[in-house]
Amino acid sequence: MVAAAMTYPTGQSRASSRNASMGGPSRPRLQQAPPPAIDEPAGFTLVELILVLTLLVAITAVSVFGFAGWQRSSALNEGADRFATLLRMLPLTSANCGRRLQLTFADDENPLGREGAATFSVQWENDPLGAPGQFVNYAGGAWEGLMPAGLIHATASRLTGTSAYRLMPSQASAQGQILAPITFCPDASCDSAVVYLVSVNESDTRVAVIELNGLTRIVKKRILTADEFKDSKPEYD
Repeated sequence: MVAAAMTYPTGQSRASSRNASMGGPSRPRLQQAPPPAIDEPAGFTLVELILVLTLLVAITAVSVFGFAGWQRSSALNEGADRFATLLRMLPLTSANCGRRLQLTFADDENPLGREGAATFSVQWENDPLGAPGQFVNYAGGAWEGLMPAGLIHATASRLTGTSAYRLMPSQASAQGQILAPITFCPDASCDSAVVYLVSVNESDTRVAVIELNGLTRIVKKRILTADEFKDSKPEYD
């Protein structure tokens, strides 16, 4: 007897037909899920670009003005710090070399165009026995790198306390400002004085007030605005 040929519906496998004939459940055919859609990045709008550029310009302007203000104030701040350190070192230098030293102020050059502005230098009494009281330029000290050249100028140097009795009329400048030299002795003592300093930058109108106590050698520094200095100047005069 010849077995009848069996035919299967389209898309149905032999195993599925066998399961169906045996009464078992048919397995659904697995289908591959489509790939997730990828969103394309959106570009910046013209308004957003304008806002970003405006913000960058504002930040740059603030940075430039802030740096300019820092630059104006840095000369006086650094120069006053150097000058105060110089006053602390000169008594020790005088004691080490065994000679009197003088911090002198010269108003013959006035690069600021300000009345009374003066530069300063350190001199020493090279031959106290043969030429007492004669001071010449002194170079090579450890303090030489502290000279605040190009940062500040002095508008006044006034001796205070008992040191003021040594003040000579010739030490007053043509503008009426006193530019008294400050003397440092080998016993580490020195004159008491107050010095007014201004920045080489004319846009900086602040004044640095440096006070030196000759007995204790304590140096005090104050930086005042123009109005503060005007109000407190009688305190130092």
